[in-house]
Amino acid sequence: MKILAGAVTSNLRQAAVPVQVEALACLAELHVRLGDPDSARRPVEIMELLDIPEEDRVACGPALRQARQLLQA
Repeated sequence: MKILAGAVTSNLRQAAVPVQVEALACLAELHVRLGDPDSARRPVEIMELLDIPEEDRVACGPALRQARQLLQA
């Protein structure tokens, strides 16, 4: 999991913002499914720090909501 997390986070800046959000949401979900909800917080924190352009907010909305809900469960 550490290798996957490192690969995702190290290559984020090269991707479009909606792709970044989706990748981080998937990473958070994987952490939760593997029984490590505490590690799911970091990808969600990174998502929260992203500067999401107005034109991408609708596309990013579902992944953002899903990731936030993971932390509340």
